[in-house]
Amino acid sequence: MVDPPHAPACLSAPARMDIEATLAEAVGLGQLRASDSDLATAATALRGHIESMLPTAEKHAATLWRGGTTWCSLRSRLDTIRHEIAQPAAPLTPLSAHVQVELLRRSCRWLLERYGPDAEDKGSC
Repeated sequence: MVDPPHAPACLSAPARMDIEATLAEAVGLGQLRASDSDLATAATALRGHIESMLPTAEKHAATLWRGGTTWCSLRSRLDTIRHEIAQPAAPLTPLSAHVQVELLRRSCRWLLERYGPDAEDKGSC
């Protein structure tokens, strides 16, 4: 298996700390009754972090053998993430807002672990 490249220099250690803080905030929102504006703010921040890491993940996918199981798994995960960030920013119900933030949080964590600064591939998609 080809190891993913490390994130570009523009995603520095302070950026990692900022992403970690956003992830921690998103976890907290899931454990209490968060306002619509808090959920929308968290979703926007998570989308921004995801969009900053996606290019590195896409470049890694482009280096893999197209059609291989690793490529298919990675491509599927990246397509799912792209679909998640394309969803409307204002869900219709409080439950759907919580679900949206949780999905974005999980995708952001996955990208951070694999394509963030100092990332080491865990080998699973």
